[in-house]
Amino acid sequence: MNLENPPFAGDSVIDLAGEADFRLGALHVSPSAREVMRDGQRELLEPRVMQVLVVLYRAQGAVVSRDTLIARCWEGRIVGEDAINRAIWRLRKLAESGGDFTVETIPRVGYRLRPGGMEPAEAGSISPAVETGADPVALPRRWWLAGGLSLLALAASAAWLLWQPARPAGISVAVLPFVNLSGDPGQEFFSDGITEEITAALAKIPELPVVGRTSAFQYKGKTGDLRVIGRALNASYVLEGSVRKDSSRIRITAQLVSTKTGDHIWTDSYDRQFQDVFAVQEDVAQAIAGALRVPLGLKQGEKLVPDRTSDTNSYQDYLRARALFRARNMAETIPLLERTVARDPDYAPAWAMLARAYVPASGAARSLYDGTIEQASIHFGGYAAKANYAAHQALRLDPRNAAAHAALAQNAIYQHDWEMGRDEFNQALVLDANDPDTLVQYASAFLGLLGYTKQEFSIRQKVQSLEPFVPVYKRERAITLLNLGQTQAAIELLQQIPRDTRAVPSLLAFALSAAGRFEEAADILMSLPGPAPRPSQADMKAAARLLRSAPKFVTSPQDQPDLHGFNFVYLFVGAPDRAMADPERDLAIKGAPRPAIGRIWGPAFAAARKTERFKNFVRNAGMVGYWRKHGWPDLCHPVGSNDFACN
Repeated sequence: MNLENPPFAGDSVIDLAGEADFRLGALHVSPSAREVMRDGQRELLEPRVMQVLVVLYRAQGAVVSRDTLIARCWEGRIVGEDAINRAIWRLRKLAESGGDFTVETIPRVGYRLRPGGMEPAEAGSISPAVETGADPVALPRRWWLAGGLSLLALAASAAWLLWQPARPAGISVAVLPFVNLSGDPGQEFFSDGITEEITAALAKIPELPVVGRTSAFQYKGKTGDLRVIGRALNASYVLEGSVRKDSSRIRITAQLVSTKTGDHIWTDSYDRQFQDVFAVQEDVAQAIAGALRVPLGLKQGEKLVPDRTSDTNSYQDYLRARALFRARNMAETIPLLERTVARDPDYAPAWAMLARAYVPASGAARSLYDGTIEQASIHFGGYAAKANYAAHQALRLDPRNAAAHAALAQNAIYQHDWEMGRDEFNQALVLDANDPDTLVQYASAFLGLLGYTKQEFSIRQKVQSLEPFVPVYKRERAITLLNLGQTQAAIELLQQIPRDTRAVPSLLAFALSAAGRFEEAADILMSLPGPAPRPSQADMKAAARLLRSAPKFVTSPQDQPDLHGFNFVYLFVGAPDRAMADPERDLAIKGAPRPAIGRIWGPAFAAARKTERFKNFVRNAGMVGYWRKHGWPDLCHPVGSNDFACN
């Protein structure tokens, strides 16, 4: 056999789109679709793997060198040994599953594809992890050795190296912000957006937990030991990279690093036309799944990154909006997305993000505190209607959009529809079980409001492992700690959060009051800024004055003023009944967030929960009906057939 590359192989790069289909044993191979079919079953191959398969097949049994594979499948760029090894390993797995061919390693020369039967592999045919010595994940092996008197007879009769690689337990990936190499600081949004897009694509792989989706941006512009960074993010692997963009082309380079050893597990570069940006993201995500031996979990025809828009301006505006959304800047996020969907009404991700943006934006208004209940309901109702419309548009275009389901869930709960809220949250979490925003909303807006505090805490623990550095997530965790009676832990957590994080100062004042540290709590209230959406300075001063008098009881509680957001102080001056004013106002405003309701399950509200006012409140909220159907919360239980009590 001629061990040189055959003359027809050439050095031209394999263009999958132009390759004709062919049969390989029982397999029908379609390079242009990157599909392999057998008995009606389809399997999608990564682009590099399909290119390698095409090169080996076209060689018609001749040996193909590594240099030729690099030239024809990697455009001649410098790639690590592991890139080729993993492609060969992937083809051998395809052969083992009934491909009726074998890929032989010719030591120090190259590879050869043999159709028609799984012949014993060469002794050099080893797992990519062993061949490179780079991947710290050990692959289990089974050896079957059939007897013979001579080494030659032994080799002829043995079935060598029947590999059974499996996804290692406990793996997780964090994607660090890609570096902007465009030379234009104004393109930071693009490199950040590509980071989030690749993160979102990886998050769709069921068996690959993606951690630090937001927390990873703590490391933007910083250098450090990736092993240390990975451990801080609870990630066993870290993906880092760079983005260079000009008017019509993009170049994305990425590398996957083990946080245990610091070894580079995979690396590649992609130099494409800008309109191919979705294909690049798909290629990166699939390559990482292949490197970690994680199944994609896709159904026939599905992609991790569908070609969602052909309008490059819409896509860039969407990436700008992602950066603003991550910064919780809804005032700029919403008009940008509204322009995007007006220009490109079939762009599902933009609709879904718009739906999510409307929900918190509705709370950033003084109308929660000022004016009548009717005026506030008009304000919040308008946002709720917009959020519902945007979410339904997203689901019309993409029924598997988890963010749209999460937005519908939150809106349903703000309308007191606990059943729909539960169902929509379930849909969202089935589609993306590790989305931290959805998990936080599920814990806060559903479990937390209904009093399922222990279940809520388990979700908080999961979010903490996924996102250790996000201030608003820490704030919500602090509320759960307060409701569990872990007041000091809540105070310490709140003191770690920047004071300009929304609602943190007033929550810290509440926590200090629950700990009996009334002077400190009063000082916190007096330090609050006065402009909207904060309550008035008069309310703050009155609340601080009452706290400085605590724990002395007030006289004539019924004559005390409504403190609009600070009525919790009445818990500590002997008027627990009055503390229900804020939860009642939250409940009365249809479509409004429920920040005050989340606090009613802690020890500070114990006396309030004994009042008839509290019982009427949970009845009016529809909670009792939900409890009777789905189970009572931690602190409440039925009394007879028509009554209940909360401890």
